[in-house]
Amino acid sequence: MDENMEIELYNTHTEMIIIGSLWSNTETFAFDYTDVINNKDFHDPACKFFHALLNEYINEYSTEVTEQKVNMYVSQKSGVISGYKKYGCFKTIKEFMKYAVNSTDEMKRQVDILKKWSVLRALNKDGYDVEKILSHPKFDSLSAEKVAGLIRGRIDSICNGTLSNIDDPVSLTSNASSLADEYLD
Repeated sequence: MDENMEIELYNTHTEMIIIGSLWSNTETFAFDYTDVINNKDFHDPACKFFHALLNEYINEYSTEVTEQKVNMYVSQKSGVISGYKKYGCFKTIKEFMKYAVNSTDEMKRQVDILKKWSVLRALNKDGYDVEKILSHPKFDSLSAEKVAGLIRGRIDSICNGTLSNIDDPVSLTSNASSLADEYLD
């Protein structure tokens, strides 16, 4: 692989679905996933921004999402308004909301996909070769937990092979002189 090429370790569509679902269903999803989804799970800067904004908005202002309320809230936050304008204001939130899911099971599936890509980015950032995982024949069906399990399994097999019997070394020469004496008799 060309060293200058960066591996694309993100799924923008999934990020948009999650942001749209959180903004559309604040009372259903936003509070349930507050501790599950982190800003670092997102690759897309707009998705990161709107995720952070949503968390601030529902914690400080309201769980009801309307254009007027969001615009009113953002206008009171001097540090947020420039990012809000940069990423298209409420028009972008409305576009994300078009991708929203309503099913709890579908939301769980989308969050797992988001987490899988987040795990891969973190591993890649730490120098782990994620290309083997990406080329796995069942990659699309792997969950974030299974991706982590693949890594754990590889580490365990390496460590077990390298570190086996390190605490109880066997001396192969301990009985050598008595064995030689027996042979000479």
